Amino acid sequence: MQIQTSTGLARIMVPNRLIAVWTGVALLLGMSQGWAIDEFKEVKTIDTLPIGTLEIEAAHRRSIGESCDIIMGGEALEMASFAPYLSARDRRTATKGYAIASSRRSILSVGLEIERGDQNSLPSLSGRQILQYLDDNYVIIQARVRRDLLDRKLYFHHRPFALTAPYQGAKVSKDFEKVVANAVREFHSLGVFRNSPSPIIKPDELRTLVLLFKNSIQVSKYRTDDHFEFAFVRGREVEGEQELENHLFATDKERQELVYMNAYSTPRSVRECTVLGSVIITDYDSSGIFPEKSVTKAYRLATRKRFLISEVEHYANENKLIGGWHRNVDVILDAIIDEKIKPTNAMRGLRSLDADEQ
Repeated sequence: MQIQTSTGLARIMVPNRLIAVWTGVALLLGMSQGWAIDEFKEVKTIDTLPIGTLEIEAAHRRSIGESCDIIMGGEALEMASFAPYLSARDRRTATKGYAIASSRRSILSVGLEIERGDQNSLPSLSGRQILQYLDDNYVIIQARVRRDLLDRKLYFHHRPFALTAPYQGAKVSKDFEKVVANAVREFHSLGVFRNSPSPIIKPDELRTLVLLFKNSIQVSKYRTDDHFEFAFVRGREVEGEQELENHLFATDKERQELVYMNAYSTPRSVRECTVLGSVIITDYDSSGIFPEKSVTKAYRLATRKRFLISEVEHYANENKLIGGWHRNVDVILDAIIDEKIKPTNAMRGLRSLDADEQ
């Protein structure tokens, strides 16, 4: 569907589509008329979380194409302005030669370390280099934020970014080492949560990003188990501010707890990262020198508050939220932010130590 206008921007409501016609852009590009852009078409949405181990494992497998877009070395760590192409995938998937501008906003940092007792197993030729790399660098996961073409409201695209950054020195990204890149690829996006029956999508309905991470946990010297945890980014408008206020949540203990995590801040060392993982290198390249795979021995989350999922479900039932928290993620997260749900004094597991215990 296409409309010619003389004033710039018009919006057409059609079933399953919210179409913006941006004549002003066309004029800037020297075109004689506007063209229809379904700016929400490529934003993947979900209206419920997968439940149960088998369903969650299947969701992670299906979303392999929605892993983080990798930002290569030499790029600015933060991008406040909006640009049409932020990754190689953006250039490959631009629709009809036009890409909707996005920006990058950091939501969590991941630092890795190898415990002293496990360092002896590192190769003699590269062990010191591996340890130095982990001491010097961390991973940033960033949300892709877009601005609505008509109302200029901010919303999330479903696919996040990942980049490697130095703790010290120039604030530009660095190239990924293979062992870190392989771990980052296990961060998959399930979509942006939207629980609305309306076929017309509004930008303020696209402000809850849902990620699913597979973490290989060492449970004994000879055995590892794959654990799956959710991460959520809830963006909220703040009066007088031009940016969304992003709130980070993650499940823990195989999705038995919901953790409201500390607000993002740039770490100066591995101990200041949002997520700190103690890892063991399990596989190397053909030379036996450069690491390719690792498993997690222990981790801690920079925790603000913890909530038992059973208590979250109790709140959903009390407030008659149909489908429980799995179908009302945005409502539950807002309730936690607004302190309508009381945090629990849940016992902390050995593999998940809060920041104040380190």
